[in-house]
Amino acid sequence: MNKLVYKFLIVIGIILIYFSGIRVFRGIVHDIHMGIFLPEEYGIVSDDLIFYSQSSVSFTFESVGEEIPITWQYKIPFGIFFLFSLIALSSFSSSKQHYFALILIHLFCGFLSFVFMILGTNYLKELLFVPDFVSRYLIPICSLGYVVLIYKRNQLED
Repeated sequence: MNKLVYKFLIVIGIILIYFSGIRVFRGIVHDIHMGIFLPEEYGIVSDDLIFYSQSSVSFTFESVGEEIPITWQYKIPFGIFFLFSLIALSSFSSSKQHYFALILIHLFCGFLSFVFMILGTNYLKELLFVPDFVSRYLIPICSLGYVVLIYKRNQLED
């Protein structure tokens, strides 16, 4: 019973840290993007590309002048899938190296997404498919897949 209460308190702590620290930091990173890497105001990036934000931690880019506009998303990493993965890892007592690996996954995916967001907004807008793919598919698959991998490995060791 004490172990269950302890794990529950850890999960509550992770959630509090996430929403009071990590989520706030993601908002700050979003604001840093404005004016440094993207225009200071939402709207025109180039002659054929506009951007806006649907949340405080993402940007949506849209092609202009086409019959059917194409949209791409760029999300700051360490989102909800990071939170879900942290909670899952803590529920089966993972080691510090597992948490560190999860952080590295998000840092790498975030760096990849950021580089292609810069390339897509400055050179070739079609490159924006990379941050869109990373944000929508790669980060969730890597985060949750890593948890499953660690869980299965722990099952085999027991």
